[in-house]
Amino acid sequence: MIIDSTYKSPYLFSNPHIDTMYPYFFRKTKAPLYQRERIYLEDGDFLDLDYLRNNNDNLVILSHGLEGSSQSKYIQALAKHLFENSYDVLSWNCRGCSGEPNLVLRSYHSGVSYDLKDVVCSALKTKKYKEIHLVGFSMGGNITLKYLADYLNEIPNELKSAIAVSSPLHLSDSADSLENGFNRVYSKHFIWTLAQKVKQKTLQFDHYKPDLIRFYKMSSIREFDNLFTAPLNSYKDANDYYSNCSSYFVLDQIQIPTLIINAKNDPFLEGRCYPTELLQNNSLVHLEVPELGGHVGFRSKEEVYWSEKRILEFIQTQN
Repeated sequence: MIIDSTYKSPYLFSNPHIDTMYPYFFRKTKAPLYQRERIYLEDGDFLDLDYLRNNNDNLVILSHGLEGSSQSKYIQALAKHLFENSYDVLSWNCRGCSGEPNLVLRSYHSGVSYDLKDVVCSALKTKKYKEIHLVGFSMGGNITLKYLADYLNEIPNELKSAIAVSSPLHLSDSADSLENGFNRVYSKHFIWTLAQKVKQKTLQFDHYKPDLIRFYKMSSIREFDNLFTAPLNSYKDANDYYSNCSSYFVLDQIQIPTLIINAKNDPFLEGRCYPTELLQNNSLVHLEVPELGGHVGFRSKEEVYWSEKRILEFIQTQN
C-alpha cells in the first residue's frame, strides 16, 4: 500500500546532502545508559546487545546501518524517544560493530537475517514480552525485511510490526546510486572504514591474505562487495550477493504490518528501492515516500525528529 507522507522540511533550503549530513555531523544526542549483554552464536562468534529497560511488556529492537552501531545518533535518539514512552529498547550491534573485532572470518552485511533471528530469540528468552516491534535503518532496514521473509514460518507470535527507514531494498540499484556524482563521497567514506576492518582480519587470521593495495584503490561499493563482502560470506560475486540479500525480492512474503519510509531525495537510493508498483495492492506492507529527508535524515528544528515520531505512531497503531 502506498501512503501519503506527513513529513515537511521546516527549512527553506534543502538538498539531499544537507538533509543527510546535517544530522550526522550536527545533531546533538545523549548516549543512553545501555545495559550490555553478549550472546554467543553457533559459529563461535558473538553479538553485543544494548538494552534500555522500563520493565515494560513491549520491546522495540533497533538495527543500525552500515558501519553504524548502538551509538549512532539516529539509534540513540530513537532509543531515547521510545524509552521515554515506556518501551523497552534493544539496540543490537552487528558483528564487529560494538567496539571490538568479531571472532570469525565472515563479516556482517546486508543479508544477516540469521543474526537478527538470534537477537529476537535471545530477547524472548530474557523476558516474556507480550509485544515486539522491529525498526531498522538503512542496511538494518533491509536486514529487518529479509528476516520477516526468510524466517516466515518461525516468526514469534509476539512480533507485531516492523519499520524500515532509508533502506536499500534493492542492493544493486543502491550501489549504482552511490557511484553518481557527489554520492561517491559516501562510497569512499564507507570503503575507508570497511578497509580498516579488512586489515584487522588479516591480523586475526593468518590464512586471509587479500590484496590491500586494491582495497585502498577502490572507488565504489560494488568493487568492495566483489572483493570482500561476497567471497567472505560465500557468495560468488557482488551480483550474487545483491540478488540473494535484497529484500526487494521477498517483500510480497511479509506477513506482519510493515512500514517502509524512503525519502525521494535519498542519495543512497534509486530505482527499485522505491517499489511502488510491487506494493500498490499490498495491505500489509506500507510504503511512504516523503519528497525530502535525505538518508536517515528527516531533520527537524525540534529535539525529536519526524521519523522518530512517525515510528512511534506506527508502533502504537499495532497495539
